[in-house]
Amino acid sequence: EEETVAEEETVAEESEGETKAQPDAEDESEKDVKETIEITSESMRDVSVLSGNLESTAATEVKVDIEKWSDLKISKVVDQGTVSTGDIILEFDTESIDKAIVEAEFALKTAEFAHQLAELESKSAKQSVEQDMELAKHDWKVAQEDYEYYKSVTVPERQIDLEFSEKSAGYSVEYAQDELDQLTQMYTEDELTEESEAIVLKRAQRSVEFSTRLRDRSMIGIARSRKFEHPRRDTREEADFRRAKLSFDRDSVRLPIDLEKANVKLAKAAFELEDKKKSLERLKSDREKMVIRAPATGVLYYGKSDRGKWISPGKSSSKALEIDQSIAAKTIVMTIIDPSEMIVRCNIEEENLSDFKTEMVGKAKFAALGEDIIPVAVESVSQFPLADGKFDCKVKLQNVPLTARPGMSCKAAFLVYEKADALVAPEASVHSDDKGFTNYVYTLGDDDEPVKTEVVTGRTIDKKVEILSGLKKGDKILEKKPE
Repeated sequence: EEETVAEEETVAEESEGETKAQPDAEDESEKDVKETIEITSESMRDVSVLSGNLESTAATEVKVDIEKWSDLKISKVVDQGTVSTGDIILEFDTESIDKAIVEAEFALKTAEFAHQLAELESKSAKQSVEQDMELAKHDWKVAQEDYEYYKSVTVPERQIDLEFSEKSAGYSVEYAQDELDQLTQMYTEDELTEESEAIVLKRAQRSVEFSTRLRDRSMIGIARSRKFEHPRRDTREEADFRRAKLSFDRDSVRLPIDLEKANVKLAKAAFELEDKKKSLERLKSDREKMVIRAPATGVLYYGKSDRGKWISPGKSSSKALEIDQSIAAKTIVMTIIDPSEMIVRCNIEEENLSDFKTEMVGKAKFAALGEDIIPVAVESVSQFPLADGKFDCKVKLQNVPLTARPGMSCKAAFLVYEKADALVAPEASVHSDDKGFTNYVYTLGDDDEPVKTEVVTGRTIDKKVEILSGLKKGDKILEKKPE
C-alpha cells in the first residue's frame, strides 16, 4: 500500500509537471503569433477637410478714388445693408478742399498774368536780339572795312605825307635862301640906296632864318611821328579792331542766350500755368468724388473681401466707418455684393494638391448655420501658390442658404481617395532609414530569421499603410523592428 501510494504520488507529480509545462508551450506559441502580422486587404478611404470662407463672386468694390486731396474726414456714411445704384453711401467733409480750390483759382490767375508778361518779354527779346545782331554785324563789318582801309591806304599815304613834309620843309628854306641870294646879287648890281638895301636884305635874311627854324621843327615832328605816333596809332587801330572782333563774338553768343533765356522763362511760365490748371482740375475732380454714390445694387459691406476674409477700411481693426474718421485716398472702403452668387475660398496644402480635381464633389458645413449639410463641388484649383506651400481652391455651392453671408467660415469635406481591396500593414511595422524615400518591412526567412524586405507604400490612413508592391496578401511580417 505504501508503494502504491508512492507510485500514485509520483504519477500525480509527473502529471502536474506535464500540466504546468503545457501552458508554457502554448504561451510561447501565442507569443510567436503576436510577433508577426499577416498582410490582409481591406477598404481604404481618405477624406480631406478644407477650411474656408464665403466670398461673393458678384462684388463691386467702392474705392476712394481721389487723386490729390488727403484730408479725407467722413461727414456722412450709410449703414451696412441693401443699397441701390446712385444712392449716396459716403460723404467727406469739404470745407478745407473748398478753401483750397479758391486759393488754387487765385494761383491760376497769377500764373496767367506771369505767362502773359513772359510772352511779351519773349517777343520783345526776339525783336531786340534780331536788331542787336544786325547792328553787331554792321559794326563788325565797319570795323573790318576801317581796319583794312587803314592798313591798305592810311598807312602808305601817311608815309608819303611824312616824306612830302620832309621835302616841303627843305623847300621852304631853299626858297628863302635862293631869294636872299638873288636879292644880294641884285642889290650889288643896282643903284638902290644902302638904307633900302639893308631893309630888304634884312627881311630876306630873317625869312631864311624862319624857314630854317620851321624846317627843323618839322623834321623833329616828322621824326616823332615815325618813332612814336605812327606805331602807337597802329597799336590803337589793331586793338580797336580786336575789340570790335571780341564784341561781335560776344554778341554772337550773348544775344542768342538772351533770347533763349526769354524763351525758357516763357516755357517755365507756361509750365507753371499748366500745372496750376491741372492742380485746380484735380482739386475740382476730387471735390466731386468726395460724395460717393453706390455703383451697383446689392448688399453693402464695410471694407473689402480678400478671399472671403473682410479687411478693415480704416486705421483700426474695426470694420466700422464712423463720422470724423479719416480715410486714406485710394482705399477700398466698401463692397457691394450679390448674396445669391457666392463661393467658398479655401487653402490647399502643397502635399494635398494632387488630391483635388475640378468638379470633385463634397459636403460643407457652416459654423453659423448649425448642422445643415450643403452639397459642394470643386470649381477650380490654382496651380500657382498663394504663399509658401498653400494653393487657392474655389468651391461652388449647390445652393446658397438665405442666411449665408460673405465672410462666414465653413469646412468642406471631400473623398479624395478610395480603394476597396488595398493591401495594408500597421504603420508601426513599416520602417524607413532615409526619411520615407525607401520603405521596408521585416519578414521571416526559412530559418525563421528576420529578412529586410523593401516595399512601395501608398497612403497612410488611421495608422495603416497601403502596400503597393513588395508584398502580397497572406504574407507575414514582423510587428516590430527586431532588436
